[in-house]
Amino acid sequence: MLQNLVLMLKVIGFNGMVILLDEAESIPSISRFSQIQNAYDNLGRFINCNFETSNLYFIYSTTPLFFEEIEKDKSLNIKRENIINLQPLPKSALQQLAIHIRDLHIQSYNWTNISRLFRENLLSYLDMFLRRCKDCTLARNFVKAVVTSLDICQENPKLTLLETLKSIKL
Repeated sequence: MLQNLVLMLKVIGFNGMVILLDEAESIPSISRFSQIQNAYDNLGRFINCNFETSNLYFIYSTTPLFFEEIEKDKSLNIKRENIINLQPLPKSALQQLAIHIRDLHIQSYNWTNISRLFRENLLSYLDMFLRRCKDCTLARNFVKAVVTSLDICQENPKLTLLETLKSIKL
């Protein structure tokens, strides 16, 4: 079915399809063993479908522990070379990421008062973020913090971006 969907997308001009799966590491916390096994079986189908279908990519946003658990299941054909572990990002990459997230947020929510999000305010936010959380330079942690701050800031027009950081749990 996914292969047919990818073929249809290619016919109408797309290059392929990317499927993002977030928080896959929560599978082991499912309460019933049969449901856990069913979730792993479905995941295995996705993984194997990815190897059989060109122009189809799966991105799993998860923890390294998840892949360690999955490697124990011999029915899943995961090759180590197909797994990319994201390393902590340098400050320059976090700056670029923050700017992209801000721009997307402004477009998505039709911001009218964007002066609070000017580049210098965003860079000050990043500096404070890095001072508060020395081990939070993983993209996942940073993206969550920036999006949460932007949400708070957008909902509360009198707050500055820096003020929102005080209410975020890091």
